[in-house]
Amino acid sequence: MKRYSGIVAGLISSIAMQSTVADQDRQDQALETIVVTENYAPSSISATAASVTVLDSDALNELNKAQVSDALRTLPGVLIEEQGGAGGLVALSIRGGEGNFTKILLNGVALNDPTNVRGGSYDMNLLNDLEVNRIEVVKGPQSVIHGSDALAGVIQLVTPKPGAALRPKVSLEGGQDGYYNLKLSTGADLGPVGVFVNAGTRDSGEWVAGSERQVDFINAMAAWSIGESDDFTAQLHWLDGDRTSYPEQSGGPRLSVSSALERSNYTSELAALGWVRDWSETFRTDIKLNTLRYQEQTDSPGIVPYTSVPANGTDAVFKQQSVSWVNTAELGNDHSLSFGADYRDESGDSKGYLDFGFLIPTDYRLSRETTGVFLQWRARLADDVDLNLSTRYDDTDQGQHQHTSRLGLKYELTPAFALRANWGQGFKLPSFFALGHALVGNPDLLPEEAKGFDLGAEWQLSGSSVLGVSWFENRYTNLIDFDPQAFTNVNRDRVDAQGFEVWGQWQGGEKFSLNFALTKTDIEVAGSARELEGRPDWQATIGALWVLNSDLTARLDYRWVGEVFSSSLHTGQSFTQTLDDQRQLDWRLAWAATANFSMNLAIDNVLDDDFETSVGFPNAGRTLRLGIQWKAD
Repeated sequence: MKRYSGIVAGLISSIAMQSTVADQDRQDQALETIVVTENYAPSSISATAASVTVLDSDALNELNKAQVSDALRTLPGVLIEEQGGAGGLVALSIRGGEGNFTKILLNGVALNDPTNVRGGSYDMNLLNDLEVNRIEVVKGPQSVIHGSDALAGVIQLVTPKPGAALRPKVSLEGGQDGYYNLKLSTGADLGPVGVFVNAGTRDSGEWVAGSERQVDFINAMAAWSIGESDDFTAQLHWLDGDRTSYPEQSGGPRLSVSSALERSNYTSELAALGWVRDWSETFRTDIKLNTLRYQEQTDSPGIVPYTSVPANGTDAVFKQQSVSWVNTAELGNDHSLSFGADYRDESGDSKGYLDFGFLIPTDYRLSRETTGVFLQWRARLADDVDLNLSTRYDDTDQGQHQHTSRLGLKYELTPAFALRANWGQGFKLPSFFALGHALVGNPDLLPEEAKGFDLGAEWQLSGSSVLGVSWFENRYTNLIDFDPQAFTNVNRDRVDAQGFEVWGQWQGGEKFSLNFALTKTDIEVAGSARELEGRPDWQATIGALWVLNSDLTARLDYRWVGEVFSSSLHTGQSFTQTLDDQRQLDWRLAWAATANFSMNLAIDNVLDDDFETSVGFPNAGRTLRLGIQWKAD
């Protein structure tokens, strides 16, 4: 803590001295951004105390990334880990937390699946192809707003709003190794109802031997208003995919003893309804109803010759129904009060086997109901001080109780320079897999818990240029881990994660812009000298955008991830090694040929850097992609 607090304090002091020359006009640029993830009711980012990053449509267009996960790589504190090529998992973690400590939302609907072997960690490959209009990342424990699973943070993807302003669009991209990506979208006004439809199909190609993924999806939304007081929304999302890969920790195509592949197919179905009622100018009610069904069938050859990972398979179905009731009262003088309740009913039904030469069933069926009540007070205590105080109580039908709170404070020293501080709590109910698996499940597991604090400063250098710094510390307790001696899951470890983030954007006139992010994370396991896997001490990104003329733009992105620990079982025993730094330079060129037609050319890994994302799984070499897009008038 002392090592980093001095660095942060020095930066804050330096920035504060310079910020006295800033204009009021510089701050006004940020006032219009509305955040929907950090509070129970939408709020201006200018009054947000939490550590929040927003990528709006303009920022996403400038990044010009092929996938959602590629855009997330550019953000401070966010780590994307590819576990074995396109057919493997794309795991996301925030500030050194486990992959299953981040809650993933699609237009407000939680997507985490507690039946999977990853403890509920979400595979970002499932959302990579959506047309996304906005990404919000809230870091630190957020259970006081989002309940279980939000120990390290929350990431929300927001699709375009329905309506006629969304012109029909078709895009097609192809590349090496059989890669293609076809997407269609359109919007329309059908009388009082606005609609948006997005559909697509993608084949990842086999840029890592044996690792490939194919996905089809449809996402549809509708919105309509009745009078001046009632607004309704509806969403349907369907996804079907299949993948092949070498089993995780098998040593991959380079080291695996066996060439047999793991095969999986999956289906996701989501439906959501929303109603917002303005009872008056100062009181609003927001009700949401959601249902989610996710099914995945997996058959794995296991890892040869390590007999503790025999051939295995699962057919798991996760179902979730939820309802939320949120009321917000504007109390005057920039004070507001939000209160309400939510309810979630979830169930997991898994049928599986282990093949030791004879079959051992690993079936389980579990369900859980969780009810939460909450209260949030937001206030502007003075012209330059914003306070956020929240509390929540969650209760399950299995007798588990969780009380979480959060305190946030933002202080604007000048119109262009602000300090913020946050303290919060989080929890995660044990996954169905950890509780119910026939061999390693433990029904007596306790919820995992987190307490976190962060301090940050942001300096608006000019209308489009900004510099920020944060220091953070998170403590995770009751962590669920596998005990090989007892051969079961147990609560045992405490992990402390602390570090700092520096990020910024610089606008060099109308033709050039630069963005960067640097994250330092120090992780310690209490009472142990062991290093956690997949968590680098350092990571950084830098990107540059050139507007060559009104029709042509070019972008360069460089990503560096420091050394990480990774393990494999291909030797017949656990084998851990340090993977070399990851360095990758990407180049993209976008050309608006006409008002309706555009093209893009991308070269990923321009320098053909050779590194591994996990033991035995190489990164893709230099690859070429070509895309075309047509948009109606």
